[in-house]
Amino acid sequence: MSTLLAFIDNLSENFALVRAYWENGNFCCRLSRIVAPGKTTPNMPLARLVFSGWPFSNREILYSIATNSNVFLVKLRICRDGPGVWEFFDFESRSAELHSVTPKFTTKHDGFRVEVNSVDGVDVGDYIDLNFQFFPAEKIDLFKPQIPDVGDNGSYKTNPRILVIDSTPIGHVSATGQIKKMFLEKWHPDSILQIWQSSGGESNICLYKVGQDIGAARNSKLSRPEIIERCKQFSPDVVYFRPIDSEALFDITQEVLQVTKSSLMVHIMDDWPERLIFDGNQELHGALDGKLRGLLQQASTRLSICREMSDVYERRYGGDWFPLANGVDISNFPRKNWGIRPSPSSANPFVVRYMGGLADDMNFDSICDIARVISQIGKQYHVVFEIYTMPWYLDKAKMEFSDYANVFVHGLVNEDVYAEKICSADAIVITYNFDSRSYAYIGLSLANKLPECLATGVP
Repeated sequence: MSTLLAFIDNLSENFALVRAYWENGNFCCRLSRIVAPGKTTPNMPLARLVFSGWPFSNREILYSIATNSNVFLVKLRICRDGPGVWEFFDFESRSAELHSVTPKFTTKHDGFRVEVNSVDGVDVGDYIDLNFQFFPAEKIDLFKPQIPDVGDNGSYKTNPRILVIDSTPIGHVSATGQIKKMFLEKWHPDSILQIWQSSGGESNICLYKVGQDIGAARNSKLSRPEIIERCKQFSPDVVYFRPIDSEALFDITQEVLQVTKSSLMVHIMDDWPERLIFDGNQELHGALDGKLRGLLQQASTRLSICREMSDVYERRYGGDWFPLANGVDISNFPRKNWGIRPSPSSANPFVVRYMGGLADDMNFDSICDIARVISQIGKQYHVVFEIYTMPWYLDKAKMEFSDYANVFVHGLVNEDVYAEKICSADAIVITYNFDSRSYAYIGLSLANKLPECLATGVP
């Protein structure tokens, strides 16, 4: 069974995505213009919708376009991009009527993109609604898309069953745990199962169900055959695999795919293969590179964390790569009322706040630089630096910053007060190191907290 996936890719600075969802077999999204027409970037798609995991060549695509503007013209392009090959079909709409197009692509593929190329008559604050439905061109009455129904609150009534294979549990305080929680927030827990690795080594491969205590999952001693049998009984529609430098996770992913025959989605968020090369770990890199390339060739969908990573990986590994990073609901982040903020004083200092990890090969050196600067200027100005970090970084942080004036180290706050805490800062920090080893690992990455920081409106 094929699973049709859809998401927004390369949304330009000209439009904001208001919502995107499945409804009664249709993919619907709303885009709102946030930049005046005269200021838009010429010759660049205003937005791009990516559909992957379902063959569509010679399929009929029904679409409708509507806006809250009285006069409008929207030009769309359906295209497929392969290695050095572009095929595309342009069409336009001046009304909200239902239209139909059947692209006749000459090569076989399992995905396509719809680009919004230009929009006339839609001003700042106006919106565009795009709706798509897909059929075989000759047998419309026989086709039923494998698409879950969606309830009024945006959550799915039924879901494709997804098996997640990852080193961190869904909902873990790490960035990768939180991003998976965001991806699957409205997925029914019964439609999710996860294989995770509590630490290095095959003996620490565990099963996890959403809502289960992570400690209990870690202490649950299931043998490898038992885990494989549970996955077989779960019968996933899709296996979502986030590979890291772990032979155990690669091996169990290959075994699961053999017994379940599921579609495979691979998602890479940091360039750990390049870090292995930088560290001179040729043996592990050699062992994993062939396995990674084999799974990437097998995958129906390959995901990166940003467009730059996609471009590099298309050259390095081949195939189409689609960027998919973290997102937030901005309504969950209260806006800071600067009008009632008193002038900085000893009682109300200017608060620079960082909330996150302190990994040596990601950002620790740069956090140390910021701490040293604020410790110095704090002697003259009313400014402090607050660091909130994970339990496994606390001892290191407290030892490093114990002698720094105006620098304070805390454990992470509870999830229910996180948004308020980050929004109440006067400045928030996202930073990476600038050394060669860190760049090898995260030079193609996108900070998971970037959307959250942007949502706060805090500098």
